Amino acid sequence: MLGVVLGFIGASMLIFNSMELNPDQNYLYAGFVVLSTVMYAFNVNIIKHYLQDVKPIAIATGNFVAIFIPAFLVLVFSDFFSSQTYEHDAVYTSIGYVAILAVFGTVMAKIIFNNLIQISSPVFASSVTYLMPLVALLWGLVDGELLDWTKGWLLYLFYVVSI
Repeated sequence: MLGVVLGFIGASMLIFNSMELNPDQNYLYAGFVVLSTVMYAFNVNIIKHYLQDVKPIAIATGNFVAIFIPAFLVLVFSDFFSSQTYEHDAVYTSIGYVAILAVFGTVMAKIIFNNLIQISSPVFASSVTYLMPLVALLWGLVDGELLDWTKGWLLYLFYVVSI
């Protein structure tokens, strides 16, 4: 509890200090970060407490079924299905890469994460979040991106220490 309170105070201080330095920006969006953190905590605790006996693939399926309609509506209202979208050859390649990322980076990761919650504790399972920046840095390196290791590692260490 103390860690959660300290983290919330630290995040609030960062937001309020930024508001003083750059008052012309909209900082209400920072509330989405706080809200997503709270929802993440609810997610792992609900899975552990109420869905302990449900298969991880069933939990993941339920998650994706629930977001299908809103996601489809976003596509419809963003003119994704217009003929202009498909005039470029790169669109098909891009859709393929998004599909690969969805299957391997989201669906399979969600199933493994749900399984991890069930076989361990919510606190341990949610601690994998600390590894996400490291994995992102490694994927960037594999992709050939130019990384400034001092800044990258400092940001990663700041991230781990702040949470």
